[in-house]
Amino acid sequence: MPTKVIGYVGKQIGMIELLWRRGFLKPGEQLPKKEACEEIIKNLKDFKNEKCEVKHTISKLDVLVRFTPKAHCELAGRGIEYI
Repeated sequence: MPTKVIGYVGKQIGMIELLWRRGFLKPGEQLPKKEACEEIIKNLKDFKNEKCEVKHTISKLDVLVRFTPKAHCELAGRGIEYI
């Protein structure tokens, strides 16, 4: 009976693994903070136009959602100022 080889084809990999495979992280070096890794990934060409998971799901539902800055008192209304 042939053995089944499990690989990464069609599966997600983590942020650290992605940066390591692309040469941004070297073996044996200390890992950068999460924010630094996110900043590197945001500037990669194939991730610039990538939708976040929430926006991707909403576009599937065919609804309109307006995203505003987090905790912006002028846009959110009166209640946010008192939190």
